[in-house]
Formats: sequence, C-alpha cells, structure tokens
Amino acid sequence: MFKLEKITCKADFKRAGKLYKEAFPIDERMPYFMIKHFAKGDKCDFFKLDDNGFAGLMFVVYYEDIVYIFFLAVEPEFRGKGYGTKALDEAKKLFAGKRLILNMEEVDEKYDNYTQRVKRQHFYEGNGFSKSSYKTSEKDVVYEMMQYGGYVTFEEYSRLITSLFGKRIFKRYYKEIK
Repeated sequence: MFKLEKITCKADFKRAGKLYKEAFPIDERMPYFMIKHFAKGDKCDFFKLDDNGFAGLMFVVYYEDIVYIFFLAVEPEFRGKGYGTKALDEAKKLFAGKRLILNMEEVDEKYDNYTQRVKRQHFYEGNGFSKSSYKTSEKDVVYEMMQYGGYVTFEEYSRLITSLFGKRIFKRYYKEIK
C-alpha cells in the first residue's frame, strides 16, 4: 500500500540522497547535508514515497498553515506510473486544511527542456494545483509558484523561506518576479 513515511533510517537517507542528486540539477539543489539537518527539526520533514519499498522522496517545509513541497522526486523505474499523483494525493490528505505550494521551473519556450516543463505544469494542474500570480527566483533559476487549497502571497512565501534560512539568505537568493 502506498504511503508517505518520514525518513528516519540511514539506508533511506542514503537512497534519498542518491535520487535527489540524480533528479535535480545542481543549480536547483541545496547541499544534501542541509536537508538532512532541517529534517531533524520541527520546520521540515523528509518523506519517502513508500510502496513496499523506496519509490521516491518528498521534502516539505512548514510555516503557519502553509506546507511547501520543496522537493518531490520519483525513482526512475516508477516514473510515469502514477507515483507522483499518489504522493500529491497523500500530501493533500496528510495536510488537509493546509495550503500546499510548490515551485516548478518557469515554462517558457526559451528553455531547451520546454516540452518537459509544459508536461510538468500539466501534471500539477491535473492534480489540482494552479499557478499563482507571481514567479520567484532562487539563485538564478526562475520558478512558477503552484498552489493548492488557497492562495499564498509572495509575502507569506518570503516569511516561510526566511523562517527556514534567515533574512540574509532570503535577501541574497530569493526574489519575486512579476
């Protein structure tokens, strides 16, 4: 049976680290040791997508009534088989009554992987997420904010990121794009 399960054992952290590095380009990743560190606190959780084995990962950040799905990745052999949808469905149940947000790469024809970005956008929209009225940049990567369960302003997103990283990091790396 499919479930989201908090990662606690060394083997799952190791497997998640491998998938994390494979699934996300280096300019979209924070150092993995930081994820493991944050997951030990009360502002974040690191989940494995469990279907009688490790099928993927989801890293979430909490702030007030907002749950930010910071990273979601499915193991290559499970992609295209509904595991991303199952993960989002479980997140909606687990965090019922909360507003869920996530960032996906900006959809624009100027990018080499435009078709992949369109497909990803359709995936999130097909799972009930909608675009917000703003985009964000983290370092030099532009993202489109997607939301489920209610609108999250850029100011709320700013406070969420600041609560995790602090004001100095937020001001240096994060911006609103209108």
